[in-house]
Amino acid sequence: MKPFQLRIPAHRDHLPVVAEAIHAFGGEAGWSGDLALQIELVCEELLVNIMDYGYPERTPGEIEITLETRSSDIRITVTDDGVAFDPWQQPSPDLDAPLEARQPGGLGLLLVRTIMNVCTYRCINGRNQVVLTKVFQS
Repeated sequence: MKPFQLRIPAHRDHLPVVAEAIHAFGGEAGWSGDLALQIELVCEELLVNIMDYGYPERTPGEIEITLETRSSDIRITVTDDGVAFDPWQQPSPDLDAPLEARQPGGLGLLLVRTIMNVCTYRCINGRNQVVLTKVFQS
């Protein structure tokens, strides 16, 4: 199946467009409803982080999302021109610590790491690229 590509402005108003596109692509690819929801949730968590932290003071920017269904997995590639940031270098939150002792943040990325099998980051020509892979269960 041909990869699906979507470019959006780096603003939360465009999240519903992404969700709709994921479900449409997933339907064509034969994803279950649960899988489409997982992929939507992963993308939303990642995009919100990019939109909120990658563009200080609401600097305009663009995010490109590519979805691919391959024989053994789903690959999501998210590329943006925001501030360089490797989300996978951040420590996971300490879920065993008492609530009042926990640092805020990190739960969304933990969710992404839990749902996806492989999460990578690289900076290419000043652009951030996150690649997420979900392996199909056999």
